[in-house]
Amino acid sequence: MKKLLYFIDDLNYMGGAHIATYNQIEYLLSTRKYQISIASASSPSELLKKKFPEIQFFHVKDFESKNEIQLLFLKFQQIFSNPTFTIKKRLKKFITSIYSKLYDHNKTSSNLISTAKCKQEVLSLIGMYDIVCVPFENSCFRDLIAESKCNRKIQWIHIDYITWKNTNAATKLISKDDYIRYQQFNQIVFVSFAARRGFLSLFPDLQNKCAVCYNLMDINRIKMLANQPIPKLDSKKGGKINRLVTVARLEDIQKGIKRTLNVAKRLLDEGFAFEWLIIGDGPDEKMLKRYASDLKLESCVFWIGHTDNPFAYIKQADLFALFSYYEGIPNTIFESLIIGTPVIATGISGIKEQLEGGWGYIVENDTESIYLGLSDLLRNPQKIAQIRQKLKDYQYDNESIQKELDIIMHYQNGYYNGVVEENMKVSIIVPVYNVEKYLEKCLDSLIAQTIDEMEIIVVNDGSTDSSQKIIDYYQKLYPNKVRGFSKKNGGLGDARNYGLQYAKGRYVSFIDSDDWVTPEMMQHMYQKGVENNASIVLCDIYGVDDQTNHTIVERAPFDKEGILDRKQAVLLSTRPVAVSACTKLFKQDIFKRFQFPLGWYEDLAIMTTIFSYIERIYYLREPHYYYRWNRVGSIQSQKSSPKTLEILNSQQRVLNTCNPEFALEANYAIYDHSARMYASFPVYRAQILTFIEQNICCFEGNPHVEWAIENGIHPRLFSKEKIPKKIHYCWFGKGEKGKVVLDCIESWKKILSDYEIVEWNESNCDIQETPYVAEAYQQKKWAYVSDYFRFKALYEYGGIYLDTDVMVYSTLDSMLFYDAFFAFETYMYVHGGIIGAKPKRPIIQSILEGYRKEQYFNVEKHLTVCHRITESLLSYGLYQNGKLQIIKHNIAIFPANILTVDFSDGECIAEHLYNASWLHNKRDNKSFKYEVMKHYFTYPLMHANQSNIVDVHAAVLPPYQMVDKTIDTYGIKIVMRQLLKAVIQRILPTRIYQVLTRYIHR
Repeated sequence: MKKLLYFIDDLNYMGGAHIATYNQIEYLLSTRKYQISIASASSPSELLKKKFPEIQFFHVKDFESKNEIQLLFLKFQQIFSNPTFTIKKRLKKFITSIYSKLYDHNKTSSNLISTAKCKQEVLSLIGMYDIVCVPFENSCFRDLIAESKCNRKIQWIHIDYITWKNTNAATKLISKDDYIRYQQFNQIVFVSFAARRGFLSLFPDLQNKCAVCYNLMDINRIKMLANQPIPKLDSKKGGKINRLVTVARLEDIQKGIKRTLNVAKRLLDEGFAFEWLIIGDGPDEKMLKRYASDLKLESCVFWIGHTDNPFAYIKQADLFALFSYYEGIPNTIFESLIIGTPVIATGISGIKEQLEGGWGYIVENDTESIYLGLSDLLRNPQKIAQIRQKLKDYQYDNESIQKELDIIMHYQNGYYNGVVEENMKVSIIVPVYNVEKYLEKCLDSLIAQTIDEMEIIVVNDGSTDSSQKIIDYYQKLYPNKVRGFSKKNGGLGDARNYGLQYAKGRYVSFIDSDDWVTPEMMQHMYQKGVENNASIVLCDIYGVDDQTNHTIVERAPFDKEGILDRKQAVLLSTRPVAVSACTKLFKQDIFKRFQFPLGWYEDLAIMTTIFSYIERIYYLREPHYYYRWNRVGSIQSQKSSPKTLEILNSQQRVLNTCNPEFALEANYAIYDHSARMYASFPVYRAQILTFIEQNICCFEGNPHVEWAIENGIHPRLFSKEKIPKKIHYCWFGKGEKGKVVLDCIESWKKILSDYEIVEWNESNCDIQETPYVAEAYQQKKWAYVSDYFRFKALYEYGGIYLDTDVMVYSTLDSMLFYDAFFAFETYMYVHGGIIGAKPKRPIIQSILEGYRKEQYFNVEKHLTVCHRITESLLSYGLYQNGKLQIIKHNIAIFPANILTVDFSDGECIAEHLYNASWLHNKRDNKSFKYEVMKHYFTYPLMHANQSNIVDVHAAVLPPYQMVDKTIDTYGIKIVMRQLLKAVIQRILPTRIYQVLTRYIHR
């Protein structure tokens, strides 16, 4: 547990920055990671001690309180007694002191000066803590803490420095002293990005120390107090009037109260009916009330004074108005948005960030603009109503702020700068970890970009190979383009977050260091982003096999180029290409709110959430990113790595963090990904089903999920009714079971120990039930008799039918969620050796009725069970391609490598050994198994898509790595012929290949 010490000058003052600091302390205490103490020049109130009983308070008593004249006299003595100062320098410093007193906004703190004893007390105290925080920029403790040797010193700044510089003439004189002090802090934290930019305009060299963290808000307390009643006003106005509220410290130099009163006078003179409530107190209170009286505003301006509950007044107002000259970031605006009251404010400093996205009404920082904007709203109340309606969806993101706060407390540098240089269009961030083999090709492709106004930020994430030497070389060769950084290994997401703190571009891109891009990628995507005001631009990719260099175009799952429909974007956000961060150009300000999570599968964990909050996403239907797949050692190439299960953590994160407005679509996106993962990772199906069950409320009844199941896109993985755990097999003819049959049945008992096994034979079946069965039995065609009774058993009882020559290798539990399942034998036909179904399923009934309608059995003309099943499935939407598919009525058809033949690829669950008792042409079982193998390998080659454009969302790539075993077992001729054809096709130009192929076929 880290020891954390806050220095707060006056514990009894409760301004916005103080409230924000206490909210921050309350959160840090809740994490149980910190032991927190507070030091102050004042004693804590009983209320504060009750609020924080676990905090130790230190009262630093040896500060001497002086009045203004005494302080100036002491300062005069210090300056003019310093022999190192010239007369000119002495005068400058003394004038600085005078200005500081005139413009100081924290009189209590600034009137305290430390004695020698006090300094020793403070320094001793600091030495006992790991982290020391100064929450206010003008703290009386700042200089002492800056000079101390604490491990980590953090300074918070709540003010907009650039405007303060223009307002306060003394700032130019004291900036050098401030620079020396701030340079001694490890971290300087700003409450808005505008405040940070203003500060860096004075002290640009301190950029790497600066971070941004919005204030935490006590949302529940704000909403609770907002519902309380307020006292009635002594108003003589009748009828419908507009009520405006301003909550601010009554200090005109910053808050602009005087010009607010001038606007009120002009509105009153022009006949507007309104009440303006001004809440707060401050040093200019008497002057401002006198000024309002001179303007004769008693009938419309009401001075409420200080109140512990301004929220109730805000809720009952039509408008919250704040016309400050400058701000850091006013909490009162956030409070109004949380309550749901529309805001009108001057577009200065952090206020622009607060109202970005249309949450309020922004006016220019002058009296005329304030009047025009306010009068427009009062004349057009529908505009106020529109903002109020929009605010129903407003969510203040405390969770992200808490994460940012955690990072600030732990990191040695800022994590995100948020500064965009006007002439920098794109920042490209390249995380690097042990990719010396690929890095040069990646960086060369980025150097070659046709856009000029870009930067390349390369982050070495703790590589142990020669990657750093390559980075150093490119940084030296292209000093104006390449910036290199090095950090301890933290993973891809951590490296991206690290790079973001140095990004200066309007847009940012993330490129994996083992991939590369086209020269036009950034130019084309940036152009589309600017033209369409898009926050994200995404493109298609080239998929490159790292072993063969074979390249295909992989399209994003969207129909056409342009701004995406928001619901469609979220629905398909977990699909290949769409889910990758590398295919996109992001507006940098997106990462004010979001950051990449640590761990594996960081793109999946964040992309759907980002899509759910972003309004304008542009799809550029052009491939620009070369993605290297099938790379040895990459996580994507491993189907049985334990890291794969971290996908489930990423999916859970999306369910927890997505925009509630698009929760149905985001939940479907996760179900879509889970179902595809279920099909691709048989070894983890049990864990996937557990994840589905744990989040069933997100999927059950979801209209998008139900539509996908009904239309055969995905199985119902959360069905309460499952295929019964019942194995059916047929044994007619009363013959003795051979060794192969007994071995297969033994595998069922061993692997499927909790399944009931039922044998169907002459003793429990009516052979005379149909003419077809009777004739087949009379001709001793036992397999054809079994064809009928397998479907009858499945229809009446449900379960799984297995031919007696089916060997089971692993559990079939993962199949039980389908209404029915089958398996391809060849790319064209589905076999009947392994079938599962729930009772009374229409697909089983339709096949069964086909047998019942036949009046006789003819072995030469009879349709085989494979043909019968395939013909029936075609009416349900079967696509004859040999690949995994879910068709109508939740029917699954698996590829041959899963439920037909074991290709030793780790995918096979059950294998049909082809004992071939039913074959009438005397083929042996080995020759038919050879036919299955031949079809499996050759069909994709003979039917390759010449365009090399594939639908990666349905494709299941065959395991070509097993060619060697196939050749050894079943002969080289057919396999080598097709492989040679594939090689020639890739080497020769298309036209020559087509001519050569026609010649060979002749």
